[in-house]
Amino acid sequence: MTTARMSKEDYATMKQGEQKELQGRLDRFMKEAISTKAGMKSLTDHYRISGLYGYSLTNSILIKIQGATIAQSFNKWKELSRCVKAGEKSHISIFAPIIKKDKNDDGTEETKLVGYRMVPIFAYEQTSGEPLAYDHNSTECMDVPYTKVLKVAEELSGVAVVEEITGNARGYTDGTKLVVSSMSNDVDKTKTLIHELGHKLLHTSKAGIKREVSQSAMEVEAESIGYLVMSFLGLEFNLSKAYVANYAAGIGEARTDLIIRCADKVIKALKKELTEEEQFLVALA
Repeated sequence: MTTARMSKEDYATMKQGEQKELQGRLDRFMKEAISTKAGMKSLTDHYRISGLYGYSLTNSILIKIQGATIAQSFNKWKELSRCVKAGEKSHISIFAPIIKKDKNDDGTEETKLVGYRMVPIFAYEQTSGEPLAYDHNSTECMDVPYTKVLKVAEELSGVAVVEEITGNARGYTDGTKLVVSSMSNDVDKTKTLIHELGHKLLHTSKAGIKREVSQSAMEVEAESIGYLVMSFLGLEFNLSKAYVANYAAGIGEARTDLIIRCADKVIKALKKELTEEEQFLVALA
């Protein structure tokens, strides 16, 4: 039994319906997002992902509401030395301009925007190949395998380490998991993971986030732990913007005894995982 082919007219009608439905989703999402400060922050954080794509704000939001963070066309992924995986089908559409060229009476050409059409693109997760250039990534190399750092973080925290596309953020923890950016390299994953492990050990409980100190002090404590542990690993640690912004307000409240005890706990756990050669290389760094 053969399936009848769709006529051009029916296909055009179907596409117009899909475009109208997507526009409706965009309108509804925007009305909800702009009604709260958190919604607006979510929008701007998504749009400001640096160095990854240059879509309009509209198309950036369309990508977000269709469940992706980074997406490109089939050919653009090839330019970035990544390929769409075999069998993957696009589930994301954006609006591309329809440009019409008209000739003026004097023979010159004039371009006019006459509308928009939907075009398919593919999410980062649907591709494989070279890592994307990303501003989270350091140029340093690690003498200690990241897998060992991950193992220690999971053992000490009691929760899983999860890699996600986190936009401009390097990572976070909500107490139930430690999240690091899947776009970062191993050095920066390690930096983020130690920072978030500090938050998990000092600032969360089974009930969620503990508010024993201010948010500013929490950032100072977590970043200080990161600095101490990374120094042990022989890696440079550039203090984060969050630390610099919170230092003045949080330094007086930060609990130095807990910072040292927590960092010591992480370092001791890492030492147990390192081979003699790795410990030697770390000591030389």
